Amino acid sequence: MNDYEAFLELSEILGLFLVHPKCLDEFAELIKKDLKGKEAAFFRLLRVQLGYIVEFRHDINRVDSHERLKHSGTSLYSIHLRQSQFNIRLIIAFAPDNTPALLTTFFERSGKRKTDYSERIQLADARFKEIMKGR
Repeated sequence: MNDYEAFLELSEILGLFLVHPKCLDEFAELIKKDLKGKEAAFFRLLRVQLGYIVEFRHDINRVDSHERLKHSGTSLYSIHLRQSQFNIRLIIAFAPDNTPALLTTFFERSGKRKTDYSERIQLADARFKEIMKGR
């Protein structure tokens, strides 16, 4: 799958979501850097997980290894996109009308060098406020 096809696939999948523009940049960077040659598997899993988000909404933390993040700001959820070839996190929130908002995505390390994504939580919170201001 070439970059153009990957970006077309991504835009098609994300049609039902609010998406912070910088989250799209992060997706693009992941596709170019960490997912080269793995795009088809990633998009299959992404499509399934985004379907779960639409179906389960605020109960998404009951599906797979997704979790509700505990912090004092916006209700945020961590969506885990993991297969043997990749390990990606996507942080989302829900607008007051229940529309899911994709806020940030990143490659997650596991094991001893596990990723601390507390900074990403703050970033997602700020991006959600930005999106809500623009609505």
